Amino acid sequence: MRAARTTPPSRRIRPRLPDAARRPLGAPAPPTPHPRAAEAWRRVPIGRRGRPNLRREIEAYMDCRVIKMDRPWPPNQVRARRFVVYDVFDPPDIPFERHVIRVAGLVEKPLEIPLRELADRYGCVDLVAPFHCVTGWSVERVTWRGVQTKALLEEARPYGPYALAWGADGYNASLPMEALMEETSIIAWAMDGEPLPRKHGAPARLVVPTRYGWKSVKYFGALEVLEEPAPGYWEMQGYSLNADPWLEERFDFGRPQMRGRRTSF
Repeated sequence: MRAARTTPPSRRIRPRLPDAARRPLGAPAPPTPHPRAAEAWRRVPIGRRGRPNLRREIEAYMDCRVIKMDRPWPPNQVRARRFVVYDVFDPPDIPFERHVIRVAGLVEKPLEIPLRELADRYGCVDLVAPFHCVTGWSVERVTWRGVQTKALLEEARPYGPYALAWGADGYNASLPMEALMEETSIIAWAMDGEPLPRKHGAPARLVVPTRYGWKSVKYFGALEVLEEPAPGYWEMQGYSLNADPWLEERFDFGRPQMRGRRTSF
């Protein structure tokens, strides 16, 4: 009589447990994919830098409304082929899926929204606009994907005419509410068809193309609505509170120099 064969322990097939049973105790359930995500993902190019998992997260919505900024070229700005990158503080490393956007201060309804839920809640836009730096260079055409800041503010219902925009690194910039309510002001998570690079402010950047670039706060995390204008980092050193490139509102006093801790292209 032939002995029965047994499978070595290392080769035994283990039964597949349900997702809920495999999750550690107390761990949150995985998010339910948006019903349009699978169809949209098939139409998303991988791009030069790849990163398919992140692209799956941020590119689930393909039908974004296009907004194009068409204004005369501001005075004394020179066209540049690429950005010069400034950072005042060390860039934070924040996962896209954990980042939260807040609207606080003088608002009737404070908001706290995970970045990954913004497009589902407000709808996305593709903003095509130039980027003007106060130091005199401009990138003529940049495409940003995100949501309009006015969509969040209309829900929060601010009753203050000014705001401080805060980055997760501690940097801040002063802005009038009218600039944040413009059609072209957005919270962006993608740039030129790719996930927003860390050097340009990932996971989210405030983009306000009607103001000089230091107002477009990188690593953006919060708007604090105020009754009176409060100077941010560069405004305290003489840079303009309003910063309209077409009026050349570069400085309110003195002629301070850009002193970012590190610069690169």
